[in-house]
Amino acid sequence: MINRTIRIGIVDDHPLLLDGILTALRLQSDFEVVGTGQTMAEALSLAVETKPDVMLLDIGIRGGGIEAAHQIAKQEPSTKLIMFTASDRPDHVNASLAAGVMGYVLKGANSSELCESIRAVFDGKRYITP
Repeated sequence: MINRTIRIGIVDDHPLLLDGILTALRLQSDFEVVGTGQTMAEALSLAVETKPDVMLLDIGIRGGGIEAAHQIAKQEPSTKLIMFTASDRPDHVNASLAAGVMGYVLKGANSSELCESIRAVFDGKRYITP
């Protein structure tokens, strides 16, 4: 296996959850968190300035996670997107995928599933919480 570091950006408007995600991802030797944000504007800045390999977006961020995904997919097509959200609504899943998201992971997932989804999306595979 080739050694690789997956550069990750995280955008979520819940500080405690953001801290938990950071803690979980920093335990992985192949992950580097390159930045965080809490709004669509911060997501766009993060994508343009740090060019992460993978970005986790919450659907409920101010400005909208789906709209953020759409704009990031257009401006930074090499950044692969995962919607990390509490919403299991089929219309949210479909709108996210249409906006360019490669992964859709529910916040009820454990850290190993989140890490698995990041690696899968980084490798060009689609990942949707079963």
